[in-house]
Amino acid sequence: MRAPVRHVLVVLATLAAIALAWQLRAVLLTFVLSLAVAATFRPTIAGLMRRGLPLPVALVLAYGAALLVGGALLGLAAGPIVGEAQGVFRGATDLYDRLHAEWPEGTTLQRTLVQLLPPSVVLYDALEAQASSIAATLLGVATGVIDVLIEIGIVLILSIYWSLDQGHFERLWLALLPIRTRIRARHLWRRLEGRVGAVIRMQVVLSALAGVLLAVGYVVLGLERPVALAFAGALFRLIPWLGPVLAVGAPFFSNPGDMPRAIVGALYTTGVLLALDRYVRSWLLGGERSSGLLGLLTLIVMGRAAGIVGLIIAPAVAAAIGAILDHLQQPTPAVGPEGLAHVEALRARLDAVRASLAAAPQGPSPQLASLVERLDGLLDQANECCTP
Repeated sequence: MRAPVRHVLVVLATLAAIALAWQLRAVLLTFVLSLAVAATFRPTIAGLMRRGLPLPVALVLAYGAALLVGGALLGLAAGPIVGEAQGVFRGATDLYDRLHAEWPEGTTLQRTLVQLLPPSVVLYDALEAQASSIAATLLGVATGVIDVLIEIGIVLILSIYWSLDQGHFERLWLALLPIRTRIRARHLWRRLEGRVGAVIRMQVVLSALAGVLLAVGYVVLGLERPVALAFAGALFRLIPWLGPVLAVGAPFFSNPGDMPRAIVGALYTTGVLLALDRYVRSWLLGGERSSGLLGLLTLIVMGRAAGIVGLIIAPAVAAAIGAILDHLQQPTPAVGPEGLAHVEALRARLDAVRASLAAAPQGPSPQLASLVERLDGLLDQANECCTP
């Protein structure tokens, strides 16, 4: 086949693959997320297995502990947040009634503004008339939450499957690559897994710790709506660069009538986030720091492409890109004559095993014969890789 024709076919195949990936983007996203979750739990599972636990038990302990802690934190926060939200609604209605009661007797500006506001009865009647629309909106939100929970369940189930059958999965996709590139591809894959998993663990652990520490501090400081404020700070911390700024500014929006206390809350938030980033982050990442410029560029691109979700996953994407760049900068190791000598030595040992099996009175069993043929094929591939 001529080179121009081959190039055209490669371009057409690439475009077709991109179009297919775009059509199946939801499935691919679930697949990628499940791999990321499996990479997040892999060091914990490996640590438990080094202590003598079998793989299924290590999986149950790792995933069960994560679900138990996450569910406990959300359960403890849900009740206070709902109560604080009801308090905000009641406070808003009381404030609206008080404005209509006091401002008609106030300054000229207050009298002018209160005339622009509808009476309380009219406003409440309008809200009651829209009750069905509000209920439909809430139903849609609840349905969306259920869909998200189902998607999370699917991702967790797939990640457990990848963790159970990691070796088979790696062999499956590595078999699609040329023999000479499989070793470097395996190294790149495991480096990607390690870095992306470390970043996801770091983000989740730091946000959970930030939420707990902020909630305790806000309660001690006497800030209004402390649990909801701490929950918002934990979510804001997931957003690089911009998130910490929003978390520090949240106490001012929650306590507009008590500025000194809001300033103390902002200073406390700053101290907690800086301490977590300085000490806990370095411990979780093993002292490794990613490129700030790469993270910023990834944040901009992912934010424009996927909005708030893109901002949250930008650190993991930046870690993956950094791992790929580091891998490309490493030179390909040259194959020396000692590699071919090792292969020849192994082939001589395999020939000796084959001769001893053939000399046996009953001959080799079908399983042993199949294993010998498989080893012979692997040695052929190793010989091809070692031959210049």
